[in-house]
Amino acid sequence: MPLFTEENRAKSRDGSKVQTRRLVKPQPDMSILTNPEMTVEFRRCPILGATHHPSEWGMYSKCASVGSVPIYGYNNPIKVGDVRYLCEPLTKGWCKLFAGRALAYYADDEHIAGGRHLIDWRWKVNTLSSMFMPKEAARTFFEITEVRVERLHDISCADAIAEGIRAESNYESIDCDTPSPIDGFERLWDSINKKKCPWSSNPWVWVYGYKKVDINE
Repeated sequence: MPLFTEENRAKSRDGSKVQTRRLVKPQPDMSILTNPEMTVEFRRCPILGATHHPSEWGMYSKCASVGSVPIYGYNNPIKVGDVRYLCEPLTKGWCKLFAGRALAYYADDEHIAGGRHLIDWRWKVNTLSSMFMPKEAARTFFEITEVRVERLHDISCADAIAEGIRAESNYESIDCDTPSPIDGFERLWDSINKKKCPWSSNPWVWVYGYKKVDINE
């Protein structure tokens, strides 16, 4: 799975977050369009006979015919149906029940990592970033249910709620000052990405839907 903040890891574990958005890299250079009024969209590159475009996803003019060469092509290792695990930071701890063995613990909640299969601390540092968490420490798994590409501002209220934003019960009321879930997502996005790619830049993003699964079933 993509890396998450501590808050979003917790929401993904409890099921209140089932969607995430990540920047398309590199962002398309819209200045290359010969017609600045051209409207574009991302879609899967089609299979034509026995050949397939080397890119899985492409940015096309909305009026482009099937088989057209995309303006930009992208490949994405995350596919619908993939089962991936949540990466979490680990910390070194000592367990009295096991003669003071140095074991790996989850930094978020201080539970022993690995469940019934204890993980001896084998790293030279006392904490390990989620980026480097080994698969053997994984405790939460997700199945990818959706992959699509859109502009950041295309997010709907339902999508923002799926991103883990709490919705006020009266946010849909007419002439109501209650912030919508989209407002909450905008604040969340800028709290993480404002320096490099703020909400106002309306970048293209990958949208991933996912659901928690039990791999032991």
